[in-house]
Amino acid sequence: MPELISAVILYLKNAISGYPYAEEILKPYSEGDKCAIKRHQEPASLANGKDHAAHRIVTQISNDESEHEQVFENRINYINIMNENFKKMRD
Repeated sequence: MPELISAVILYLKNAISGYPYAEEILKPYSEGDKCAIKRHQEPASLANGKDHAAHRIVTQISNDESEHEQVFENRINYINIMNENFKKMRD
């Protein structure tokens, strides 16, 4: 059984070795969502009080982008936590 545990730990250490680059891959998606949110603020404020349907649509799109941004930020944070834990395991 100890051999199996050692093998699993070795596998996990090797599997995680590419994770430092995951943040670099995910960060542009998060930044893209931030940009999209900013881009939707102007049409939303222009439609506010004038065109309720347009305001609702643009606001919903902006809310969706906010959710997407949060998903990517959560993944980045999770990866950072995993990297810290694996560094502790190696030490």
